[in-house]
Amino acid sequence: MKKYYIFSINRDFYEVYKKNTDVLYKTLLNLYNLDINEAHFGISVFNQLCNPINKEIVKSHFHTKEAAFKIDFNSFLKINPSCMILDAENDIPSDFLNLNYYEAPLFMIDFKNQNYFWLTVDKMVKV
Repeated sequence: MKKYYIFSINRDFYEVYKKNTDVLYKTLLNLYNLDINEAHFGISVFNQLCNPINKEIVKSHFHTKEAAFKIDFNSFLKINPSCMILDAENDIPSDFLNLNYYEAPLFMIDFKNQNYFWLTVDKMVKV
């Protein structure tokens, strides 16, 4: 099972990182692994870099009223205010790729496998 964290990136930062995904990944990885004693710093950086997830848009896309639900046989999505978490058996469900109409650029990370890419751009750019 792969676990993807999906972040809504601030448009100003998207312009900076759209072709420099390695730096964005490392920044989010550092925040992901941040010591609890540094949480105040991490929250500040995260709030500048990322937008809250608009649950209503995502739920509307998937025609659900729930914040956690199955997408298909092997995929489960949980919508949090800070990010979405997609647990997928194999690849990303094709229905999920339609979120390119979301209001802000979405950056997907599988921290365990060090896989990351933009989901929401004019065309999907995979690293």
